[in-house]
Amino acid sequence: MGDTKIRAQAQIALTQARTLSSNGRHREAVYYFTNALTHAPGDVEIVKAYASAVMDSIEVAASATGGGYEVTQQLDWIEAFLIDQTAHVPSEYIPSLVKRITKVQQRRAELAKAITVQIDPEVEELTCQLRELVDGKMTLTIPTTIEALREQTDKLTDLRQYATADGGMSDMDEAVVRIDEHLQVIANTMRFELLRQEIDALLDLARKEESTDGAAYCLQLCESNVRELVVLAHRIEDSRRGTAATIVANLRKISDKISDRSRMETSKMTWEGIEGATNEDFAKAKNWKPPNHYRPFGMCQKQLERLEITNRQIRAGFNGLTHPDYIKKAEKLMETIQSLAVKASIEQQKIYNVWAMSQIRDGFEKGNDKIGVLGDEKKLGELMVEYFGSIDIRYLTSDVQRCYTEVFEYLFKDLKGPKNKEDFKTKGRKLKVLSDLFDKRKKDIKDF
Repeated sequence: MGDTKIRAQAQIALTQARTLSSNGRHREAVYYFTNALTHAPGDVEIVKAYASAVMDSIEVAASATGGGYEVTQQLDWIEAFLIDQTAHVPSEYIPSLVKRITKVQQRRAELAKAITVQIDPEVEELTCQLRELVDGKMTLTIPTTIEALREQTDKLTDLRQYATADGGMSDMDEAVVRIDEHLQVIANTMRFELLRQEIDALLDLARKEESTDGAAYCLQLCESNVRELVVLAHRIEDSRRGTAATIVANLRKISDKISDRSRMETSKMTWEGIEGATNEDFAKAKNWKPPNHYRPFGMCQKQLERLEITNRQIRAGFNGLTHPDYIKKAEKLMETIQSLAVKASIEQQKIYNVWAMSQIRDGFEKGNDKIGVLGDEKKLGELMVEYFGSIDIRYLTSDVQRCYTEVFEYLFKDLKGPKNKEDFKTKGRKLKVLSDLFDKRKKDIKDF
């Protein structure tokens, strides 16, 4: 009962398919033929009707176009369909299907002979280009713009696809190799141009960036692109290698400017710190005037210590000065400090000698009173120790030292020379005076 129902559905579908086919509605008829075969697979009546309808459709198309690729495809398809159906129909009907298959093949051969070959202009152009490429008549050039590079890439890609496609030209291996090589050069060139544009944009941004850190970041982004660009320059045409060298030179130039600006900024901050720490002391040092007399003590030494502190503060920050302008400022300031220190040292020695000379003069005047028949050797010895003992002859100038020696020797000769070991303890004796002179604290030049 179920098979009868299915058979009836197959007949309904077959009847509808035949009606549509007879009315020229072949595409719609295919759906009903397919439905009929689904309900009654291997039914010879449906298979034959289906094949006849398709052949009628093919003949209509052949009459309209004279044949062609689409007609040949339909013949190939119906042939494959009939061959497939030999696996489903009863074996006694196979010879009948084989005859139909043979007719399809014969019809295809007839149409192939009758078809006037029509060459697609685009295909003809591609074929011509490939022949020119193989014969060396076509020169492959490298365009200058990215748009032109993309356009040539598309054209060469189409040419390569045609050369390697089924049904294309079989002797195009050499052309394909040349196309592949040129496509690689174009790809490298396009990448080169894109990198160049990106680098130019970043360099321009770095020039305009007010922040040194921002400009440095732009340059940092450039570095990897520039490395890749330099490598690519050796894989493309020579004319672009000069461009790579120019870009590298520009990068170095801008990098130097930004580096100089960075050093300027950091050095300025360091210099402001140095000025802040030294301004007060340096102002006092510049305005310092030496005392007219050796009193009050310590004026010159205070100036020297002030200058030394200032100098240490400058040197402490000197390593932070990386810009030449600020290094020169620091060096000039240290030269000024050195000059002031020399002046203070000279004044200090001068004042020391003025003081020493006053000691020598006073010692001579008071000591001279104790010389002679009524002289007091003990008192003379004490006066010599008092006035000469505190003088450190290392700091004396040659003329003051000569005066010291003359006066000292003049007074010293009136003292009694050594007799025994007790002379080191006996007042008024030369050994006692010399011993006391040695023990006497010498006034240091730093006291002035």
